[in-house]
Amino acid sequence: MSDNQVFDIAVIGAGIAGASLASQLAPDRSVVVLERESQPGYHTTGRSAAMFMESYGPVAVRAMTRASRAFYLAPPAGFCERPLLSPRGSMVLARPGQEAQLEHEFNNLVNSCAGLRRLRPDEALALALVPCLRPERLAAAMLDDAAMDIDVHHLHQ
Repeated sequence: MSDNQVFDIAVIGAGIAGASLASQLAPDRSVVVLERESQPGYHTTGRSAAMFMESYGPVAVRAMTRASRAFYLAPPAGFCERPLLSPRGSMVLARPGQEAQLEHEFNNLVNSCAGLRRLRPDEALALALVPCLRPERLAAAMLDDAAMDIDVHHLHQ
């Protein structure tokens, strides 16, 4: 790129949103992507796009997450050479006094999140997913077995 080159559109930021936007615009326009970091997707993309959780966020976000499941599990041919998702699971904990709040959240999510299950404190402790848990501070839990890590770097490429 020369100093006097002219572009139709400048996209600021080469995270997942900026790169996706530039990719969609590039067939019809000349696009430049400007990035301040040493590598694309270093900050927000690396954190906010790191988990695939159908139990996370408001209704619209959960619906978009569910809608993207098939793509992540079976991307188009040539999109990537290795899986984009790997199993992790995610546990939400409630301390004494928060049981009703956790039960309310569980009831809101259970019909749309296939991997979600309620755990008694002894069940959550027996899983040993969070070894630093103090039994006296745990009143209830729910586990989203379907939550997965997203290989953000690979997806972004």
